[in-house]
Amino acid sequence: MEPAPKADTNVSQESIENMIKEIAELEAERKSFEAAEKILEAGKTNKKIEKLKSLLAEKRKQEKENKILQDKKSLEEAHSTEINNFNTLWQEKKNKLMEDLQKEEEKIKTRQKEEKTKTKEELLKSFPQKPKPDPKFLELRQLKYALLKSKQYEKAYEIEQQMKTHETQRQEKWEKKKNEKVEFEMEKLEKGFLKELEGFNKKKTLELFEFERKKNKEYDHLIKRYKNTANDIVLSQKTLKRRLSGTNKKGSAPQGGSEVVSSPKNIGSEKAEKPSGSMD
Repeated sequence: MEPAPKADTNVSQESIENMIKEIAELEAERKSFEAAEKILEAGKTNKKIEKLKSLLAEKRKQEKENKILQDKKSLEEAHSTEINNFNTLWQEKKNKLMEDLQKEEEKIKTRQKEEKTKTKEELLKSFPQKPKPDPKFLELRQLKYALLKSKQYEKAYEIEQQMKTHETQRQEKWEKKKNEKVEFEMEKLEKGFLKELEGFNKKKTLELFEFERKKNKEYDHLIKRYKNTANDIVLSQKTLKRRLSGTNKKGSAPQGGSEVVSSPKNIGSEKAEKPSGSMD
């Protein structure tokens, strides 16, 4: 329903004022006829007055109904704007929260990556480049020197090959043991990092849950306020219809600016019929 133009409201009010003025003029004219004992003229004038009063009552009725409809329309438009503003505001808040959480997560991951690199470097530096010579290697070396001294070159060469094979095998075992130790320490570090990220994700979940709780609380408050106001308009409309219905049953329209007041019984029934959707 399109809202009534402001000009129309002014015209309606002006029309009512003109009718009241005209009724007052006719009343004065009727009294003048009565004073002059012009009975027929007074009767005709009185009919005009009654007709105008009936039209005035109908106009006032229509004006009140239009006012209620306009109030309802204005409320709906204001509520729609409020909902849009609410969604925009809370979306901006959520974007900011998500951005802060993302930055915090990236900061943790960057620190962990740097710490992993540094720790691995320190672990590797803690091991010598080569393992220390073992007794067997030293024994073979002494034997090689002794064979060279006695000019047993072929046997010395064989011993030298044994030394190389032994050293290669020992180096491989040492490298394997070193890598296993580094890997073990890095796995321990990685588990600590995973635990840290799990803690952050729990915190993130709780913060998002709290955010949604606050948002929903604000939204419920907004909806409650809207429903209460809408219910008040509905009750006003029902009250007006009852009053107008009661007036029509009596066969007379409200005179001038007076209105029919509901009896205590009617007022009680109006409260009882308040929409169940009210959250008062």
